[in-house]
Amino acid sequence: MASKSIFFNKASYSNKEDVQFDDMITMDNVCKNSKIVKDLYEDILNGEKNKFTKCMEYANKIIAYTNTLDAMKIMKIKDDISHVYCASADLLLNSVGLHMNRKGFNKIEQYSINVSIAHLEKALSIDPEHEKAILLYRIIHTFLAYFTDKFQEKLEILYKVYKVNPFDYELNYNIGLAHQMTNNIQQAIGHFKMAINIIELKLQNLTNPSTELKNHIQTIHIRCLLGLSIIYYEHLEFNLVDYYLSKAIQMNSTDVDVHNQFGILYTELKCIDKALYHYNYALKEQLKKIIVDVGDSINSTKIIANIYTNMGNAYAQECDFESAIENFDKALSYVPDLRAAFQNKLLYANNLAHTFEDTMAIYDMHIEFQKFFPEIVMKYSDNYKVNKIICDWDGKDKNDLFGKTRLNIGFVSADFFGHVVNFFMQGILKHINYQLFNVICYSSKTFMQTESFPNVTWKIIKEMDASDVKKIIVNDNIDILIDLSGCTSGGRLDVFALKAAPIQITYCGYPNTTGLPNMDYRIVDKICDSDGISPGPDGIIRPSTQKYHTEKLLFMNNCFLTFTPIPELPTISVQPAIRNGYLTIGSFNRYNKYNEKLIHVWKQIMQQCPTVKMVIKTKEFATESVRNKFLENWDENILKRITLLPYNESYIEHYSDYNRLDIALDTFPYSGTTTSCEALSMGVPVLTLFDSERQYHAQNVTASLMTHSKLSEFICYSEEEYINKIVYYANNIDKFCDIKQMVRDNFMKNVCNHIDFVNELEDNLFQIYKNHNW
Repeated sequence: MASKSIFFNKASYSNKEDVQFDDMITMDNVCKNSKIVKDLYEDILNGEKNKFTKCMEYANKIIAYTNTLDAMKIMKIKDDISHVYCASADLLLNSVGLHMNRKGFNKIEQYSINVSIAHLEKALSIDPEHEKAILLYRIIHTFLAYFTDKFQEKLEILYKVYKVNPFDYELNYNIGLAHQMTNNIQQAIGHFKMAINIIELKLQNLTNPSTELKNHIQTIHIRCLLGLSIIYYEHLEFNLVDYYLSKAIQMNSTDVDVHNQFGILYTELKCIDKALYHYNYALKEQLKKIIVDVGDSINSTKIIANIYTNMGNAYAQECDFESAIENFDKALSYVPDLRAAFQNKLLYANNLAHTFEDTMAIYDMHIEFQKFFPEIVMKYSDNYKVNKIICDWDGKDKNDLFGKTRLNIGFVSADFFGHVVNFFMQGILKHINYQLFNVICYSSKTFMQTESFPNVTWKIIKEMDASDVKKIIVNDNIDILIDLSGCTSGGRLDVFALKAAPIQITYCGYPNTTGLPNMDYRIVDKICDSDGISPGPDGIIRPSTQKYHTEKLLFMNNCFLTFTPIPELPTISVQPAIRNGYLTIGSFNRYNKYNEKLIHVWKQIMQQCPTVKMVIKTKEFATESVRNKFLENWDENILKRITLLPYNESYIEHYSDYNRLDIALDTFPYSGTTTSCEALSMGVPVLTLFDSERQYHAQNVTASLMTHSKLSEFICYSEEEYINKIVYYANNIDKFCDIKQMVRDNFMKNVCNHIDFVNELEDNLFQIYKNHNW
């Protein structure tokens, strides 16, 4: 924009006349004066920059005169003065110099831009279809939208142009993108599809378009398809994701973003071979670009870092945690402050806990996580008004607070719908006492469960800057803010780092500390963690596990989880051991919780129990290499007794498959949580290995579920005991009576007892607030 103009065909004004500009402008000479401005403007375009001042002076005089005219007079000279307005706007913008590398505008530059916009709006008020005025008007506002990081402000800017020309495909794409970033999903879809329709019509009507124009149109077309695929991915509509990505890749088989998004899709579908193919292709293409496109090397390195991060996630699904962490480290070598890469590195380090000699190694990694936050605020705002009613309350019966006050509670989650945390939040959101609590859920996904939980206020914080999210939370006057994601993907610990509420708690969604020094509490129980006083499931008083956490451990008296099974829970079938005459064991856990040590123990079980049959089901077996890797662990005789079940997308079908099992085998050192709850809700006890040595929370979650379901006999304290218990049950199936209904009843009565759980949680929240160091 700074080097050349988009206006006027210079050949049109080649026959110049030696005429003088009349300072006293009238209707009789306005056309002649406009011609002089056009000639001066042409000279400037040809390099005679010394004529800039005179051209602007004459243009301003003509504009000042025309501003005094009524509509009828303007209509007589509209063609001439429209060009004067456009020339003035163009020259003003050339004096500013619009380009993407600017930091912003000073006051003089902003004034010039404002005048340019006013002149163009005047030209468009005279001729709404003035092609050149429309084009420049769009270019100005596109730059203005680019220079603001506030997406709502972007939308307001872009819609000004939309009113002028709603049939601009590039404009519709940019508006769709801004809507996507502000979580206006239906509007985003509408504008993306509008852009696609306009492009298709434009291509039909173009005759011999230049290669440059065709490539530009194709690029916008692919961006629209990619935008649609991302939206449908977040809404779990994977068939539509595949549809739009396939259309995009047909247009450009080397597009890096499309291949990367295909990788993300196939990672989610557990087709890891396909995911890695697309990631590697995207990486190869982007590495070429970083060599060629030196001017955009910063953006290129970010793309490469994101691809390596995604590859790390794919390798983790194959249980290749070493390769996963290697890729996360590669991502960090390109972008050292890429928090997502380090977060995922932390997440999958939990799967390698048993390989670390230093018991504090994972804790130290979480402490290192602090460096990824530009600022960690330790003290909440002094402007906060402490709730004196709760502080002065005697702390005995929270019902005394009815009608007097409420606590404002905020839950922050990467996903309240598609993530398994949903199963552990439903009971809380359904049964919390809304006469005592105002509840706001802040979600990084665009789903809102307003119909299921009408008393909850839902707010979308997707793509929002941490400081902006904090402002929202502060304005909501949140007293206690609860994190449900920890270091998992999409978590918003950046918001908690800024101390968005006076009391901050982490809960449920992550099996370890957040590493943040300003996270006040972590909700656990006395089985999965230890207070150093209370006996564990083996009756032994264990050392406190507080050393593994930056947060103060908040212990629930009962299980720290409350689970909500699917509404139409399938009927329990006859005990398989009774029906078959042999014991059936198995695991439906995610394959990324498998490891050599675990499989070695399972092999010993199968070798010592020749009648036992095993059933395995995991999403990751959709990838042939993963499936083959698992099968390679077994000899031919044992393989005959192993059944691999296909994964069911239907929850009812998935739950029904538990009817095939007598006993579910828990994984270690990363125990099951949701999977263990599913098994118990279908009457299948879970054999679990308790971590008596290191006392890691991640391994002891199922032990808590079993203890609080009155099924402690299925908790083992060594690998030998884990093996021997299956051997015993295999040899005594007559004693292994029909226990399915008892297991389900115990689990439903205790762990699924939402009312008792929520009552205790409410008590704890009020006590925390009352006893806080205000």
